[in-house]
Amino acid sequence: MTTDSFVVSPLFFPGGDIGSLAVYGTVNDLAVSGARPRWISLALIIEEGLPIETLRRVLASVAAAARQVGVLVVTGDTKVVPRHAVDGLFLNTTGVGEVFFPLAGPTTLQAGDEILVSGPIGRHGMAVMTCREGLEFDPPPTSDSAAAGGGGGLVRGRRSGQSPPRCDARRIGGGAP
Repeated sequence: MTTDSFVVSPLFFPGGDIGSLAVYGTVNDLAVSGARPRWISLALIIEEGLPIETLRRVLASVAAAARQVGVLVVTGDTKVVPRHAVDGLFLNTTGVGEVFFPLAGPTTLQAGDEILVSGPIGRHGMAVMTCREGLEFDPPPTSDSAAAGGGGGLVRGRRSGQSPPRCDARRIGGGAP
């Protein structure tokens, strides 16, 4: 089980948005812990006056990402707060998965383990910052927000991890622990 909050601004950025980021971040946290993601709860903290079309776009993105990775959004909560209490919309998720590998954690790392990063570190943060600060790059950076391993499955050989997108620690030459 994992819980995370998503407070990204702007809500929409090149390569993603707060809705898909919430789903992918949650399933990635489960996957790096040796679990197959199954269910997600979704809580929304909505600023009074948020355009309904913005909310619809975010929820459509949550639904599309959940379908892509094969998880069900099974429960949730909604709160509306006064203007300026949040930056438009905050999301909180809890993900539940089925453990298929031994529970992982910092104590399971061993001498000789290596950290494998399958994408550029900082790409997502640069895409968001570029939008938020009005910076211009050619080409503009895009977020690499996506589910690790291409969906709701596990990445073989996973030992431990915390999920900056698509980052995992595994024993090299080992296979599943």
